[in-house]
Amino acid sequence: MQAGMAQGKTDIQWLWPILAGRAGLNPAAYRLDEGWSQRGERPSAMIERFHSDDDAVILKIVTKPDDPLRVEALQALQARAADVLGGTCRAPRVLAHDREAQAVLMAEAEGDRLFHLMEAADDHRPWLTRLGAWVAAFHRATLVEERQFKPAYNIKYIEKQLSAGKNIHQRKAFEICSKSVLSALPAFAGQPTIAAAQHGDANLHNFIWDGGALWGIDFTNPDVAPIGYDVARALLHYAVNLADHSKLRPGEAVPRAAAEAFFEGYDLTGPNDPSIQTILRARLVNDWVRFPASRVKQPIAQQIRFARAKAVLENIVRA
Repeated sequence: MQAGMAQGKTDIQWLWPILAGRAGLNPAAYRLDEGWSQRGERPSAMIERFHSDDDAVILKIVTKPDDPLRVEALQALQARAADVLGGTCRAPRVLAHDREAQAVLMAEAEGDRLFHLMEAADDHRPWLTRLGAWVAAFHRATLVEERQFKPAYNIKYIEKQLSAGKNIHQRKAFEICSKSVLSALPAFAGQPTIAAAQHGDANLHNFIWDGGALWGIDFTNPDVAPIGYDVARALLHYAVNLADHSKLRPGEAVPRAAAEAFFEGYDLTGPNDPSIQTILRARLVNDWVRFPASRVKQPIAQQIRFARAKAVLENIVRA
């Protein structure tokens, strides 16, 4: 361990010359971008941008989890994605990292967040196709095996929430929806699915469009899992935040035209994959449990998100 490396866990400026040197960059040629809108401390990381006259890089220190080996595995996953993806589906190159400091220096993905582009768009379908194509390209590049899907973990989790007696917001409605989900999940057992590396948080904020390619950022889970975890995360973030609920038909998480657009890009499997159908339901139940039980503790924006997430789950179980 280099002397003083522990300090780097909380001092990005101290780490900068070390990692820049490892990346073959001249740290004196770069300046901290104090006006960068994304800079600063997050719940699980500290992020800064350094730029020169013709280049920019991102320095990120992961503060949660405090697990150097796991964080290093995430950095290796991003590096692999950057190596194998190309064309219109990309990931930022890892330039240098430090295991003990849980720090990574990476190339910058320049452009606009997918969420904001879709928020301003009249037609979401082209963006959903691009998103589906990125997730498919990532899963194809990290494909591990075909599996028989097992929803037992999700079933046990929901059963535990129903029996725990926990104070849950709108408990009666929660029980009705959760019991309906429980009755549906056993049908997915034993059906074929695909396992691949996970992005871990495929929400619309974690994709950047540069005008010609979509970049995936902020990888959060290095584990191999059924592809439904990433696909459901992407679809539900869209469904809860941007989808037109007036176009939902009973049983749908997203309107049919939106789902068709996504799966035009995501060509590894279709919307009826058992892991996708299970995780769509289970994630909505999980998000409901995590929502503050007391209305007093709910900001307006959170109340709106809850109402929309509840509407999606109720529509799914209405089939």
